Amino acid sequence: IRLLIAWGAADPGPDAAREKQLRTALCDEERPGSVLSCIRAAQRTAASLRERLSPHTWRLLADLGGALRPPPEPAAEATIPEGTEAALRLLSALAGLMQENMVRGPGWRFLEMGRRVERAVATCRAARALAGEDAEPGDLEALLDVVDSQITYRSRYIAGLALAPVRDLVVLDPFNPRSVAFQVGALGDHLGALPPLREDGLPERPLRLAQNIAATLTAFDARTIGNPALLTIEQTLMTLADAIGDRYFPHGAHAARPEKLAGLA
Repeated sequence: IRLLIAWGAADPGPDAAREKQLRTALCDEERPGSVLSCIRAAQRTAASLRERLSPHTWRLLADLGGALRPPPEPAAEATIPEGTEAALRLLSALAGLMQENMVRGPGWRFLEMGRRVERAVATCRAARALAGEDAEPGDLEALLDVVDSQITYRSRYIAGLALAPVRDLVVLDPFNPRSVAFQVGALGDHLGALPPLREDGLPERPLRLAQNIAATLTAFDARTIGNPALLTIEQTLMTLADAIGDRYFPHGAHAARPEKLAGLA
């Protein structure tokens, strides 16, 4: 609930209002961080690009809004879990379409980078909330559910839930496609494949930031990494997102321009 409030998806309130908070986080279009609000934003963006979207993609986006439309009372509590499961299936199908059908040009790289930054930031926040020093087994299990890593954890560790292995899998494992380290590695790959502005061969600021985060994660120990370190990683990821926007989507007369060599010595 604290995470939903921090994301702007729910209002602060007593435990008795928990069901209302969850319903708000899912179905309230007026809340900027709610699921339905995010879906509406995606639909508005898609409307300006409709001629570039396949009929299947457009249909999935339209169905997403319907799956989480606020249900009428008093059937709301019974309908919301069904709508949530349907939305998850539609989101998985939409992600599959993007992964299988989108041309691997620069546009795809920016889409991927946005997704990787969002996933890494969300995972850091979830780890800070659920994998602190006082975390209980229920907290760790919830974190594994959030990052969809229950099966991987159970197949790797047979001794049960423990804090350090969960942190390692969720934050530091470069081979887990839902970990923070995996997202940072993918960001570095995409940034390294984009054309540079300068001709000196030195990495530009977004790539340097991604490499710095990757090196920091490599040096961490899962037994000692704590919330302050995770908060630093999260803040650096937000700085990286701003740096990518400043570098590749410049505005104004002072925007960076490609360097042109005047000649050879």
